[in-house]
Amino acid sequence: MDPKIRILIADDVKLNLVIVKAVLTRNIEQVEVFEASNGSEAVDLYKQHPIDLIVMDVMMPECDGLEATRQIREIESGTGNHTPIIALTAGALKEEREKCFAAGMDDFLAKPVDPEMTMAVIKRYLRL
Repeated sequence: MDPKIRILIADDVKLNLVIVKAVLTRNIEQVEVFEASNGSEAVDLYKQHPIDLIVMDVMMPECDGLEATRQIREIESGTGNHTPIIALTAGALKEEREKCFAAGMDDFLAKPVDPEMTMAVIKRYLRL
């Protein structure tokens, strides 16, 4: 049994990837972090690896976080699997939140990344 927690971070801004990864590696003992710079990469990594949780930027090139989430939910349909997907966005408006939930996301984090808030949200979905 592999005790590692596998978390996928999808964000086209390298600094955000670095910050979220640092928060995770500092706060979760056995974590393996996968990084994607757009939604297409996120979906591909999701297909290739068992992922426990996804932190998904909403606005990305090629395939945004909303579309990537819809694709992942389509893959999961009929399997009984449901990977928590947490939106990461600078648009903290109510409409933005509603779009995220409508696409199938489970929760919401506003940018800039707040380490304490990030871990509080992640702990809702993982047994840490």
